[in-house]
Amino acid sequence: MMDNYQALAARLRRLRPVAMLGLALPALLLALGVVFALSSVKIDGDQIGIVEKKLGGGPLPQGSILAVNGENGIQAEVLTPGWHFFYWPWQYDVSKAPITEILDGNIGLLTTSDGRSLPPGSVYAAEWEAPDQMIDAKFFLGEGEGYKGPQLSVLKPGKYRLNPQLFTVTTVPVTNVQIGTVAVVKSNVGELVESDKRLVEKGQRGIWNTPLSEGKYYLNTNAYEMTMVDIRQVKVSYTRELEAGEAEAQERQPISVRSKDGFTFPVDVRVSYRISRDNAPLVVSTIGGDAFVLSKLVTPSVRAIFRNNAEKVKALDYVQNRSVQEQQSASMLEKELQEYGVTVLAVRIGDVGDKDTLGALLKTQTDREI
Repeated sequence: MMDNYQALAARLRRLRPVAMLGLALPALLLALGVVFALSSVKIDGDQIGIVEKKLGGGPLPQGSILAVNGENGIQAEVLTPGWHFFYWPWQYDVSKAPITEILDGNIGLLTTSDGRSLPPGSVYAAEWEAPDQMIDAKFFLGEGEGYKGPQLSVLKPGKYRLNPQLFTVTTVPVTNVQIGTVAVVKSNVGELVESDKRLVEKGQRGIWNTPLSEGKYYLNTNAYEMTMVDIRQVKVSYTRELEAGEAEAQERQPISVRSKDGFTFPVDVRVSYRISRDNAPLVVSTIGGDAFVLSKLVTPSVRAIFRNNAEKVKALDYVQNRSVQEQQSASMLEKELQEYGVTVLAVRIGDVGDKDTLGALLKTQTDREI
């Protein structure tokens, strides 16, 4: 009997650690669960996590805004989607922000709040050869030695996990050169050349002598100013009647001229011209763009040339030799507009005078011939 009791006691002594372990394990698992819950952060697929370290990392270098090497403060590296652990609330603050999205047909202009100072004379940081490295804030501020301020590089359409504490993004439309037009580029960056020429080579600072043809261009529209130039044929009639294909807004009044013998009469004139692709930069540099060609160049030139030529002949000679006037005026107009990069395609004279201005003169001449 005694032997049985001693055996049972021995068995209980052996089972006691197991029982205690069985009770302690759930408590340990619960404690670990609480620890992980307190230190874990979940970032959704359309978010990033911005981490601010409150202690344990030391001070930031002087002049820095973001921490690259674990210093106290806002960390350059962001948290990607998923679960992240050991971000203790007493040591870290983690906030969430949406990812940066650039929609199709747009670009993102970037400005950075931290980094090295721009080189003297620079307005924009040089373009990055590897854009993926540029948008990595830790690499940008560390090994990449990125510059603070406006960036020449842009974001193309897509989604980006940028640290908004470093990058400020402004969305603008992409440069889209349509069919029948070219884009003349005025560059505010690049090599600064000392030259008396109006145009510079591509890559230099100034108006490029080579325009951009049809297509989409992902260029920084602050650093590169674009002027669209229509290179299709333009027809304008200085007449009382609107020609097919002409815009209502075009100047259509006949040219009023005064002949050598004192007659003042209207002349119907039709002019067609165009700006070639290669001449588009010259037009922009001399006139400002194709929007000003008609009002600032073509119309004043047409009026001046036809009036000056009319002053050299008598009214009847003008009427009888309109083809001579047409050829002479066309030659003069071609020469004058060519200097500004505008090509004259045709000049035609229609009706000359009317009943009120030349009616009596023409009747007299008709009666004399009869």
